[in-house]
Amino acid sequence: MKGRPRGCTWGLVVALALAVGCATAPPRASSRPTAPDAALSGWRALAEGRGGEAGALFETALSGEPESASTALARFGRATLAYERGASERALEDYAALLLALPALTDRPLIERLAPVAAARVLALYDEVGPAEQGQLARRLQPVELARSPALPWLARVDLARLGDHLARQAADADGLERAAAEDGCASVMFEVGSLGPFPHLDLDRPAAEARALPERAWRPLSASGCHLDAPLTADGRGEVRILRTAVEVSAGGYEIVLEFDGEARLSVDGGPLISHGHATGYGPRLTATRVELGAGRHQLTVRTASQAGQTRLALWVLPRDAGPPVRFLDPRAAGAPPGLGRSPAVVAEAAVANDVAIIKAIVVPITVLRMYPMTSPFPCSDARVVAARASR
Repeated sequence: MKGRPRGCTWGLVVALALAVGCATAPPRASSRPTAPDAALSGWRALAEGRGGEAGALFETALSGEPESASTALARFGRATLAYERGASERALEDYAALLLALPALTDRPLIERLAPVAAARVLALYDEVGPAEQGQLARRLQPVELARSPALPWLARVDLARLGDHLARQAADADGLERAAAEDGCASVMFEVGSLGPFPHLDLDRPAAEARALPERAWRPLSASGCHLDAPLTADGRGEVRILRTAVEVSAGGYEIVLEFDGEARLSVDGGPLISHGHATGYGPRLTATRVELGAGRHQLTVRTASQAGQTRLALWVLPRDAGPPVRFLDPRAAGAPPGLGRSPAVVAEAAVANDVAIIKAIVVPITVLRMYPMTSPFPCSDARVVAARASR
């Protein structure tokens, strides 16, 4: 069984559940009703260390309306108990059931809080169960299809796409790997088009006019495998700021452009403002999302990476925020001028802590709850506190 950052994870998940409970509490009689007492009482018992009582309360809540907020909170609680106790199969079953049920709920804040954690846990637990259980999960969850659901937040969709990628690799299904990447909005075509200089941090924000651009015939294609993109080694084996480019064809509407890269990077859409990814001197998110409105047609995406010596690996997703056909990635050298942005991009804060996910902006614990359930901090992990402070700037 894989090791799990239990203390950090437990504190974050309890804070998350308490935040959900308080967010759904009505300030007046006319507000929408809170979840029934059994689910919230279970979380209170869990916060106070009474796991056995919490489990019984979650079971009681699960006997209620199957598509209610209370049932979702209870299932999340039962899955968390199983996860912390090492019952991987039971946890995996409940997290998968939760992911399948969440799109039918009307409580958007609840979906945004629970879905990323559930998807991350499914991805982490998949390799901890046997082949029979893995096959049952794949058939039941259908992660490639579920990753296209605009009802789920982008971070959950990315982890579901990763699971679909993993399933295809495990089955040695090259066609399935390519198909899953295309259906889930992963970039499969990208080129290295130039460099901004040999200093990965200092040169990252240099003006584009100062770039050492390669002639179009000399652009170097990145190798694509599912949702993974790998840039070839540099000629001299040293670090540099690389300029990478792709194009995407979309229908008019809202999109979230997700970049995964271990270091610092910048994203630009159709030559627009540079959007920061990562951090120069401290902990920074490995995944960032940029929310944009795009006109119908072809758009150009440019990524600057602060690449160290060696290979550069990244991933890029373009996720529609509304139901519709999947996006299509194109060779950026093809004809067709980009139609431009509908409005300026806005960065969506995200934090990846260890192997578990916490959306910092969603974990808002009122002071009354902190007094009721004392903790050393609403963010028990030092990394989470750092990211929370930076995300609030």
